[in-house]
Amino acid sequence: MSDIKTITQDHPVESRAHRVFASLMEIGTVQGILCPSDVTGIQTQSMALLQGRLAAYTENSSVRQDIAERIMASNLYTVGYALCDLPLELSIQKLQRTPPAEIYEEGKDLIWQDVERAKAMLGGILRHRIKTTNMAYNDTITKGIPLFFNSYDVDFFANETPGSIDYPLCYDAMDTCGIQYMLCYLKMLTIEHQLCNAFPTEDMKALLRSHSKSHKQDLINIFEIMVLNLSGNALLHAPLTLNIVRDDRLRLETLLEGVPPLKLKLMLGNTSHAICQGIGMANDAMGRLIAQSLMKQSPRVVSALKNRCLDTAFLTFKESSPALRFQEGASMDDVAFRRVIKTMANSEPEGKPALIHANAKSLTDLTDMLEASCIHDEEYLMVFASLDDATLAMLMSRTDDEHLHASKAQITWGEWLRRYLPTLDTDRQKRITTLSASIAETAL
Repeated sequence: MSDIKTITQDHPVESRAHRVFASLMEIGTVQGILCPSDVTGIQTQSMALLQGRLAAYTENSSVRQDIAERIMASNLYTVGYALCDLPLELSIQKLQRTPPAEIYEEGKDLIWQDVERAKAMLGGILRHRIKTTNMAYNDTITKGIPLFFNSYDVDFFANETPGSIDYPLCYDAMDTCGIQYMLCYLKMLTIEHQLCNAFPTEDMKALLRSHSKSHKQDLINIFEIMVLNLSGNALLHAPLTLNIVRDDRLRLETLLEGVPPLKLKLMLGNTSHAICQGIGMANDAMGRLIAQSLMKQSPRVVSALKNRCLDTAFLTFKESSPALRFQEGASMDDVAFRRVIKTMANSEPEGKPALIHANAKSLTDLTDMLEASCIHDEEYLMVFASLDDATLAMLMSRTDDEHLHASKAQITWGEWLRRYLPTLDTDRQKRITTLSASIAETAL
């Protein structure tokens, strides 16, 4: 299906399925293609289609008005789905000559085809997922979008978009719904993935740390953060990396100082070609998306130049804190442990890994803190991100079936650990899994 408005040589075509039917009826009437009897006939047959769908929805054909309205909207969406890729004149003629019930069945077949296409696209996204701890991204691709496919009702509510799509696209100008929206979303996310996966995972993570301390919880778009730094290096004709060092940022200040906002917007957008070439993906879709993203972000750069804080737009990598390693050994005394737990319970989420680092003396201390009701939900991910591979492996070895029965708290942090590990790059995952297996064998 088309995912943006298209234009024929003679007429604009409405490609948003939920608006097609009403648009064609209006245009056909205004242009005299549809006479009053045509309009009356189409409306009558549309009501007959509704009655048939209502009968299929419930045995006694008695439904609440709000449900009937939703089913009617679904019918019109499905009819529109069959018409929105046709030239305007042909689509009006089809509506004029073909019963809505027949067009509805054609649209339904197309929707099912696109459902399968979208599922295949999601499979590709999951296979090449970005290795990040950003919660919105991970929840969207592993939970929210699968929920759409589990809940999407082609028969009665095809125009609705169930699921939970929290991760924002870089450029989401899609006034669509139902499978049409989901297919568009997945197409755009696939393009974003191609660029994000063209750079080392550790460089991407360093860039996100530079963007925000709370990058794991923030509703951010990883693609747009990356392309803005890439555009800075492209403007300087420097190597295409995700990092912009201080000296290069000073050069950017000199280059962009006094440039009018409109010209700066065009300068940023024009780096899209160099970025595409640099990552070996010189295709129109990627180039358009990069250009759109950069021009959308140009006000940030203008503001940063004006306020002498260009480092908030063009970012320099921040090194991660040294990973912590815990081993079996002497543990904290009870008084000290309770004091630390109380402090952690009242501290900000970002400060909890540092408190663990400063106070825990052993792996037992670490697991006790994980189970002490002072760490919650995504905070577990922050703690795990501060640990080295050996410690993660030891924790992983304690989450097998013989340990999970011990307590609800153990189950909880074990589930969050299994949720965290897939966000690491493949080599680290293999290393941690191998270490964990070795620890488990030694314990036998």
